[in-house]
Amino acid sequence: EQALRQFELALLLHDMRPTPRGKNGITGRRYYKGNVNHMYHAQAFTAGSEQAIRQLAIRDYLRKHHGVAEQHKHQTAEDRRAYGRLKNELVQRHEQPALA
Repeated sequence: EQALRQFELALLLHDMRPTPRGKNGITGRRYYKGNVNHMYHAQAFTAGSEQAIRQLAIRDYLRKHHGVAEQHKHQTAEDRRAYGRLKNELVQRHEQPALA
């Protein structure tokens, strides 16, 4: 909890003016949306938590598998309203290989 407060303070000190969005559907996460032209979002997890491990595994997997990331990017560009559904489908399909 203290580390999350320090993270929030760091965002404020860098004049990023974050808007806290709570867990936003993921247990153990803090989510922030940027108020500077909506140019960023930030997530914070407790280090070593299951959710942090899963998020980092998917991130690293997509960095190594550019084709998967590009396909997702192309799909969401065609239908922005379906972004959440498509993202969930991508995670469900690739989470186990990412964690292996």
